[in-house]
Amino acid sequence: MVNYGIYIYSFLYMFTTIIGTFGTKIDQYYYNYDTYWINIFYINICFPINIMIYIYKFSLKELIKKIKNKEIMKKTFLLSIIYTIETGLLYWALIRVPISIYIIGRTFTAFYNVPFSLLYLKKEIHNLYYIGLIILIICYILLGLNLSSFTKTTETIISIIIVLLSGLTTTIYNNIIEKHLEEYEKNKYEMQLFYQLISNLYSYIFLFPISIGFCIKDEIFIKNIYANIIFIITGLSFQLYFLFKIMVLGYTEYASNQIVSAIDLMRRVIANILAYIILKDYYNGEIIGANICMIIGSIFFLIAQIKKKYNKITNEIIMDEII
Repeated sequence: MVNYGIYIYSFLYMFTTIIGTFGTKIDQYYYNYDTYWINIFYINICFPINIMIYIYKFSLKELIKKIKNKEIMKKTFLLSIIYTIETGLLYWALIRVPISIYIIGRTFTAFYNVPFSLLYLKKEIHNLYYIGLIILIICYILLGLNLSSFTKTTETIISIIIVLLSGLTTTIYNNIIEKHLEEYEKNKYEMQLFYQLISNLYSYIFLFPISIGFCIKDEIFIKNIYANIIFIITGLSFQLYFLFKIMVLGYTEYASNQIVSAIDLMRRVIANILAYIILKDYYNGEIIGANICMIIGSIFFLIAQIKKKYNKITNEIIMDEII
């Protein structure tokens, strides 16, 4: 029987990530508003939605019980801290480089997934996945050629380095989550909601108060109602996207980190196209070629997972007939 849940969550993950990234750039381009701390403020002000979802599905008593569980909190601490630091740095980088450069640079998670899948998750990698990686190498060659085509400052160079290195941090917490969810098969759904909540908790505790202080001190709150609406939608999307990603990672019968890599490539191409059309964002022949490589790479990643799933089902049928 086909489980359509992974398709639904994959689409929602793609949709919310596009809104989250694109919304930030809309406020930057149309309202000339690229202040770092206002972005952090609106991301975290939507955090309570995570608590509301968990309590609605389970209970406040169960949430408190989970938070008091030292073993669970130890297991989630490292990935939560990595996620919090990465989030803060990536939003700093996002408002300093063209969206096309940011998006293409973030695809490097596909390469980091290989050693983690083989050594940490002990999952096979289909040959088609490697073909997709080879195509992505072409994407990075085109990106490298393109870097000399726009004005660079110290901040943009640091931003590009952050974006490229963030692929490693993203891969680390993605794989940790997938590994942990394999251990929580009986109460997986509850743990998925809890992981979503706890991953965003530290940002809410530490970065949110700081962002409020800077916003008040520098008087950077804006009065334009449309810009505020976009910020709220962006912040809400940012909170929800990680939930949908965790839902996809929960399908441990797949190499779900590889599926996430495929989704990331697709949604980044869509975000790039929207940026070129609506925001008139920077692009040239190399950028277009890099986007084409991302589409082709994504297709290879997805076909690799479909073939693996098909081969697994076929082998199970054959074994049943033999038995």
